[in-house]
Amino acid sequence: MNFRLIDEARLELLEALSFYKSIEDALARRFAREVESAILRISNYPEQFHLRSRGYRRINLRDFPYFIPFILRKDTLWVLAFAHGSRQPHYWISRKKNSDE
Repeated sequence: MNFRLIDEARLELLEALSFYKSIEDALARRFAREVESAILRISNYPEQFHLRSRGYRRINLRDFPYFIPFILRKDTLWVLAFAHGSRQPHYWISRKKNSDE
Protein backbone atom coordinates (compact mmCIF):
# COMPACT_ATOMS: atom_id res chain seq x y z
CA MET A 1 0.00 0.00 0.00
CA ASN A 2 1.22 3.48 -0.87
CA PHE A 3 1.25 6.19 1.77
CA ARG A 4 0.77 9.89 1.01
CA LEU A 5 0.42 13.08 3.04
CA ILE A 6 -1.70 15.92 1.72
CA ASP A 7 0.55 19.02 1.61
CA GLU A 8 -1.50 20.78 4.29
CA ALA A 9 -1.11 17.76 6.58
CA ARG A 10 2.67 17.86 6.14
CA LEU A 11 2.67 21.55 7.14
CA GLU A 12 0.50 20.86 10.19
CA LEU A 13 2.89 18.14 11.30
CA LEU A 14 5.89 20.43 10.91
CA GLU A 15 4.11 23.21 12.82
CA ALA A 16 3.23 20.87 15.69
CA LEU A 17 6.81 19.56 15.85
CA SER A 18 8.13 23.12 15.88
CA PHE A 19 5.72 24.08 18.66
CA TYR A 20 6.75 21.16 20.87
CA LYS A 21 10.43 21.76 20.11
CA SER A 22 10.02 25.38 21.26
CA ILE A 23 8.91 24.01 24.62
CA GLU A 24 11.44 21.19 24.94
CA ASP A 25 13.39 19.01 22.50
CA ALA A 26 12.43 15.85 24.38
CA LEU A 27 8.75 16.73 24.03
CA ALA A 28 9.14 17.14 20.27
CA ARG A 29 10.87 13.75 20.07
CA ARG A 30 8.05 12.13 22.07
CA PHE A 31 5.49 13.67 19.74
CA ALA A 32 7.41 12.47 16.68
CA ARG A 33 7.63 8.93 18.06
CA GLU A 34 3.91 8.86 18.79
CA VAL A 35 3.09 10.13 15.29
CA GLU A 36 5.42 7.52 13.79
CA SER A 37 3.74 4.77 15.80
CA ALA A 38 0.28 5.93 14.72
CA ILE A 39 1.32 6.08 11.06
CA LEU A 40 2.74 2.56 11.30
CA ARG A 41 -0.55 1.30 12.78
CA ILE A 42 -2.70 2.85 10.10
CA SER A 43 -0.31 1.70 7.37
CA ASN A 44 -0.41 -1.89 8.59
CA TYR A 45 -4.10 -2.09 9.55
CA PRO A 46 -6.01 0.80 7.94
CA GLU A 47 -9.37 -0.92 7.92
CA GLN A 48 -9.31 -1.62 11.66
CA PHE A 49 -10.33 2.00 12.22
CA HIS A 50 -14.02 2.88 12.17
CA LEU A 51 -15.29 4.36 8.89
CA ARG A 52 -16.97 7.61 9.87
CA SER A 53 -20.10 9.07 8.29
CA ARG A 54 -18.10 11.57 6.23
CA GLY A 55 -16.11 8.76 4.63
CA TYR A 56 -12.83 8.93 6.55
CA ARG A 57 -11.11 7.00 9.31
CA ARG A 58 -8.98 8.41 12.10
CA ILE A 59 -6.54 7.53 14.83
CA ASN A 60 -6.20 9.57 18.02
CA LEU A 61 -2.78 10.13 19.49
CA ARG A 62 -2.59 8.84 23.06
CA ASP A 63 -0.55 11.50 24.82
CA PHE A 64 -1.07 14.55 22.62
CA PRO A 65 -4.32 16.35 21.66
CA TYR A 66 -4.05 15.43 17.97
CA PHE A 67 -5.75 12.98 15.68
CA ILE A 68 -4.86 11.81 12.18
CA PRO A 69 -7.77 11.51 9.74
CA PHE A 70 -7.11 9.41 6.66
CA ILE A 71 -8.85 7.79 3.71
CA LEU A 72 -8.14 4.85 1.43
CA ARG A 73 -8.26 5.38 -2.33
CA LYS A 74 -7.44 2.34 -4.41
CA ASP A 75 -4.01 1.24 -3.16
CA THR A 76 -3.13 4.55 -1.46
CA LEU A 77 -3.61 5.65 2.13
CA TRP A 78 -3.99 9.45 2.25
CA VAL A 79 -3.36 11.37 5.48
CA LEU A 80 -5.62 14.43 5.38
CA ALA A 81 -4.46 16.28 8.49
CA PHE A 82 -2.61 16.30 11.75
CA ALA A 83 -5.56 17.89 13.48
CA HIS A 84 -5.53 19.43 16.93
CA GLY A 85 -8.54 18.27 18.90
CA SER A 86 -9.58 21.79 19.90
CA ARG A 87 -9.76 23.18 16.36
CA GLN A 88 -12.97 23.49 14.44
CA PRO A 89 -14.33 20.02 13.73
CA HIS A 90 -13.81 18.87 10.16
CA TYR A 91 -11.94 22.00 9.01
CA TRP A 92 -9.85 19.66 6.87
CA ILE A 93 -12.70 17.60 5.34
CA SER A 94 -12.53 19.39 1.96
CA ARG A 95 -9.03 17.96 1.55
CA LYS A 96 -10.56 14.59 0.66
CA LYS A 97 -10.94 15.78 -2.94
CA ASN A 98 -7.15 16.30 -3.15
CA SER A 99 -6.67 12.58 -2.69
CA ASP A 100 -8.37 11.74 -5.98
CA GLU A 101 -5.30 12.70 -7.98
